[in-house]
Amino acid sequence: MKRINISLDRKILLALPLVMLRSGKEYIPQYELRDGFYIKKFEKGQEKDWADLEYSVGEFGSKEKALRHFFKEFGSRTDLFCQRCFFLYNRRGEVVGTATAWEDSDFFHTLTGRMHWLSIRPDYQGRGLARPLITAVLNEIIKHRDIIYLTTLPVNFPAIKLYLDFGFFPFMANKNYHRLFDITSRLFFHHDAAEIAAKAFRITKGVFGKEYTMKDILKLVL
Repeated sequence: MKRINISLDRKILLALPLVMLRSGKEYIPQYELRDGFYIKKFEKGQEKDWADLEYSVGEFGSKEKALRHFFKEFGSRTDLFCQRCFFLYNRRGEVVGTATAWEDSDFFHTLTGRMHWLSIRPDYQGRGLARPLITAVLNEIIKHRDIIYLTTLPVNFPAIKLYLDFGFFPFMANKNYHRLFDITSRLFFHHDAAEIAAKAFRITKGVFGKEYTMKDILKLVL
Protein backbone atom coordinates (compact mmCIF):
# COMPACT_ATOMS: atom_id res chain seq x y z
CA MET A 1 0.00 0.00 0.00
CA LYS A 2 1.23 3.47 -0.87
CA ARG A 3 2.48 5.44 2.13
CA ILE A 4 0.85 8.82 2.76
CA ASN A 5 2.34 11.39 5.12
CA ILE A 6 -0.29 12.88 7.42
CA SER A 7 0.16 16.37 8.88
CA LEU A 8 -0.49 17.05 12.56
CA ASP A 9 -3.86 18.72 11.93
CA ARG A 10 -4.95 15.70 9.91
CA LYS A 11 -3.81 13.35 12.67
CA ILE A 12 -6.03 15.30 15.06
CA LEU A 13 -8.90 15.06 12.59
CA LEU A 14 -8.41 11.29 12.23
CA ALA A 15 -8.78 10.92 16.00
CA LEU A 16 -12.43 11.97 15.70
CA PRO A 17 -15.18 9.34 15.47
CA LEU A 18 -16.54 8.77 11.97
CA VAL A 19 -20.35 8.80 12.01
CA MET A 20 -22.12 6.80 9.30
CA LEU A 21 -25.83 6.63 8.41
CA ARG A 22 -28.23 4.66 6.27
CA SER A 23 -31.94 4.67 5.57
CA GLY A 24 -33.97 1.89 7.13
CA LYS A 25 -36.21 1.90 4.06
CA GLU A 26 -33.49 0.72 1.70
CA TYR A 27 -32.78 -2.95 1.05
CA ILE A 28 -30.72 -4.66 3.75
CA PRO A 29 -28.28 -7.33 2.47
CA GLN A 30 -29.23 -10.70 3.96
CA TYR A 31 -26.33 -12.95 5.00
CA GLU A 32 -26.65 -16.43 6.43
CA LEU A 33 -24.38 -17.85 9.14
CA ARG A 34 -21.84 -20.57 8.46
CA ASP A 35 -22.62 -24.06 9.78
CA GLY A 36 -21.92 -24.44 13.47
CA PHE A 37 -22.66 -20.82 14.38
CA TYR A 38 -25.92 -19.36 15.61
CA ILE A 39 -27.36 -16.09 16.88
CA LYS A 40 -29.52 -15.57 19.98
CA LYS A 41 -30.62 -12.50 21.89
CA PHE A 42 -28.98 -11.50 25.16
CA GLU A 43 -30.55 -12.79 28.36
CA LYS A 44 -30.32 -11.39 31.88
CA GLY A 45 -27.33 -12.87 33.65
CA GLN A 46 -25.08 -12.66 30.57
CA GLU A 47 -23.64 -9.27 31.47
CA LYS A 48 -20.24 -10.85 32.17
CA ASP A 49 -20.24 -12.51 28.73
CA TRP A 50 -20.72 -9.09 27.12
CA ALA A 51 -17.96 -7.57 29.23
CA ASP A 52 -15.53 -10.43 28.53
CA LEU A 53 -16.09 -10.11 24.79
CA GLU A 54 -15.64 -6.34 24.71
CA TYR A 55 -12.46 -6.71 26.77
CA SER A 56 -11.15 -9.31 24.30
CA VAL A 57 -11.38 -6.83 21.40
CA GLY A 58 -9.57 -4.10 23.34
CA GLU A 59 -12.50 -1.80 24.07
CA PHE A 60 -11.65 -1.73 27.80
CA GLY A 61 -8.51 -2.09 29.88
CA SER A 62 -10.01 -4.79 32.07
CA LYS A 63 -13.05 -7.03 32.28
CA GLU A 64 -14.08 -5.18 35.43
CA LYS A 65 -14.13 -1.83 33.58
CA ALA A 66 -16.14 -3.39 30.77
CA LEU A 67 -18.70 -4.73 33.23
CA ARG A 68 -18.98 -1.36 35.00
CA HIS A 69 -19.56 0.32 31.64
CA PHE A 70 -22.29 -2.17 30.79
CA PHE A 71 -24.27 -1.31 33.91
CA LYS A 72 -23.63 2.41 33.44
CA GLU A 73 -24.90 2.42 29.84
CA PHE A 74 -27.52 -0.32 29.87
CA GLY A 75 -28.26 -1.11 33.52
CA SER A 76 -31.41 1.02 33.68
CA ARG A 77 -32.73 -0.44 30.40
CA THR A 78 -31.90 -4.12 30.77
CA ASP A 79 -35.31 -5.28 29.56
CA LEU A 80 -34.89 -3.32 26.32
CA PHE A 81 -31.31 -4.57 26.00
CA CYS A 82 -32.58 -8.15 26.13
CA GLN A 83 -34.76 -7.38 23.11
CA ARG A 84 -32.08 -5.56 21.13
CA CYS A 85 -28.69 -7.19 21.83
CA PHE A 86 -27.59 -10.17 19.73
CA PHE A 87 -24.93 -12.73 20.68
CA LEU A 88 -23.10 -14.86 18.13
CA TYR A 89 -22.21 -18.35 19.35
CA ASN A 90 -19.84 -21.04 18.06
CA ARG A 91 -20.69 -24.73 17.99
CA ARG A 92 -19.49 -25.09 21.61
CA GLY A 93 -21.98 -22.49 22.79
CA GLU A 94 -19.32 -19.85 23.43
CA VAL A 95 -20.09 -16.17 22.79
CA VAL A 96 -17.76 -15.02 19.99
CA GLY A 97 -19.54 -11.90 18.76
CA THR A 98 -22.15 -9.31 19.61
CA ALA A 99 -23.99 -6.29 18.22
CA THR A 100 -26.90 -4.23 19.49
CA ALA A 101 -29.89 -2.72 17.69
CA TRP A 102 -30.00 0.28 20.01
CA GLU A 103 -31.83 3.57 19.55
CA ASP A 104 -31.26 7.26 20.04
CA SER A 105 -34.19 9.47 20.96
CA ASP A 106 -32.57 12.67 19.71
CA PHE A 107 -29.88 12.31 17.05
CA PHE A 108 -29.76 15.98 16.04
CA HIS A 109 -33.53 16.25 16.60
CA THR A 110 -34.17 13.11 14.51
CA LEU A 111 -35.31 9.74 15.92
CA THR A 112 -32.78 7.12 14.88
CA GLY A 113 -31.70 3.57 15.48
CA ARG A 114 -28.08 2.84 16.29
CA MET A 115 -25.97 -0.19 15.38
CA HIS A 116 -23.96 -0.32 18.57
CA TRP A 117 -21.06 -2.30 20.02
CA LEU A 118 -20.40 -4.58 17.03
CA SER A 119 -17.56 -6.87 18.10
CA ILE A 120 -16.13 -10.20 16.97
CA ARG A 121 -13.63 -12.03 19.16
CA PRO A 122 -10.13 -11.64 17.65
CA ASP A 123 -9.61 -15.35 16.92
CA TYR A 124 -12.89 -15.40 14.96
CA GLN A 125 -12.34 -12.28 12.91
CA GLY A 126 -11.84 -12.54 9.15
CA ARG A 127 -14.31 -15.43 8.77
CA GLY A 128 -17.25 -13.43 7.44
CA LEU A 129 -19.16 -13.67 10.72
CA ALA A 130 -19.84 -9.95 11.11
CA ARG A 131 -22.11 -9.78 8.06
CA PRO A 132 -24.85 -12.13 9.37
CA LEU A 133 -24.69 -10.34 12.72
CA ILE A 134 -25.15 -6.95 11.04
CA THR A 135 -28.06 -8.37 9.03
CA ALA A 136 -29.78 -9.48 12.25
CA VAL A 137 -29.25 -6.10 13.92
CA LEU A 138 -30.44 -4.02 10.96
CA ASN A 139 -33.51 -6.23 10.53
CA GLU A 140 -34.37 -5.48 14.16
CA ILE A 141 -33.72 -1.74 13.97
CA ILE A 142 -35.97 -1.16 10.97
CA LYS A 143 -38.91 -2.43 13.01
CA HIS A 144 -38.57 0.70 15.13
CA ARG A 145 -36.65 3.42 13.23
CA ASP A 146 -36.29 4.72 9.67
CA ILE A 147 -32.75 6.10 10.06
CA ILE A 148 -29.80 4.09 11.39
CA TYR A 149 -26.41 5.37 12.46
CA LEU A 150 -23.14 4.01 13.83
CA THR A 151 -19.74 5.33 14.84
CA THR A 152 -16.34 3.90 14.00
CA LEU A 153 -12.71 4.98 13.82
CA PRO A 154 -11.65 6.77 10.61
CA VAL A 155 -8.67 4.41 10.24
CA ASN A 156 -10.69 1.23 10.76
CA PHE A 157 -10.68 0.59 7.02
CA PRO A 158 -12.10 -2.99 7.02
CA ALA A 159 -15.08 -1.84 9.10
CA ILE A 160 -15.70 1.23 6.92
CA LYS A 161 -15.63 -0.92 3.77
CA LEU A 162 -18.07 -3.35 5.44
CA TYR A 163 -20.46 -0.56 6.42
CA LEU A 164 -20.32 0.97 2.94
CA ASP A 165 -21.27 -2.44 1.54
CA PHE A 166 -24.32 -2.39 3.84
CA GLY A 167 -25.45 0.96 2.47
CA PHE A 168 -24.09 3.26 5.17
CA PHE A 169 -22.65 6.61 4.12
CA PRO A 170 -20.51 9.11 6.06
CA PHE A 171 -22.39 11.76 8.00
CA MET A 172 -21.23 15.06 6.46
CA ALA A 173 -22.27 17.22 9.39
CA ASN A 174 -19.78 19.97 8.54
CA LYS A 175 -16.69 20.70 6.45
CA ASN A 176 -14.41 18.94 8.94
CA TYR A 177 -16.35 15.74 8.48
CA HIS A 178 -16.08 16.14 4.72
CA ARG A 179 -12.30 16.47 5.11
CA LEU A 180 -12.24 13.51 7.49
CA PHE A 181 -13.83 11.14 4.99
CA ASP A 182 -11.69 12.54 2.19
CA ILE A 183 -8.52 11.72 4.14
CA THR A 184 -9.84 8.32 5.20
CA SER A 185 -10.88 7.32 1.68
CA ARG A 186 -7.51 8.30 0.22
CA LEU A 187 -5.71 6.31 2.90
CA PHE A 188 -7.45 3.08 1.98
CA PHE A 189 -8.16 3.93 -1.68
CA HIS A 190 -11.85 3.22 -1.93
CA HIS A 191 -12.60 3.58 -5.64
CA ASP A 192 -16.07 5.10 -5.10
CA ALA A 193 -14.99 7.57 -2.41
CA ALA A 194 -15.66 10.78 -4.35
CA GLU A 195 -19.12 9.63 -5.41
CA ILE A 196 -19.92 8.42 -1.87
CA ALA A 197 -18.84 11.74 -0.36
CA ALA A 198 -20.89 13.80 -2.82
CA LYS A 199 -23.99 11.69 -2.21
CA ALA A 200 -23.45 11.77 1.54
CA PHE A 201 -23.22 15.55 1.57
CA ARG A 202 -26.53 15.86 -0.32
CA ILE A 203 -28.32 13.32 1.86
CA THR A 204 -27.02 14.78 5.14
CA LYS A 205 -28.15 18.26 4.17
CA GLY A 206 -31.50 16.93 2.98
CA VAL A 207 -32.20 14.99 6.18
CA PHE A 208 -30.75 17.34 8.77
CA GLY A 209 -31.04 20.67 6.95
CA LYS A 210 -27.95 22.36 8.39
CA GLU A 211 -24.34 22.00 9.44
CA TYR A 212 -23.48 21.13 13.03
CA THR A 213 -20.50 22.17 15.11
CA MET A 214 -17.90 19.60 16.10
CA LYS A 215 -18.81 20.25 19.74
CA ASP A 216 -22.38 19.12 19.04
CA ILE A 217 -21.15 15.97 17.31
CA LEU A 218 -18.66 15.01 20.02
CA LYS A 219 -21.33 15.49 22.69
CA LEU A 220 -23.45 12.93 20.87
CA VAL A 221 -20.95 10.24 19.88
CA LEU A 222 -18.30 10.21 22.61
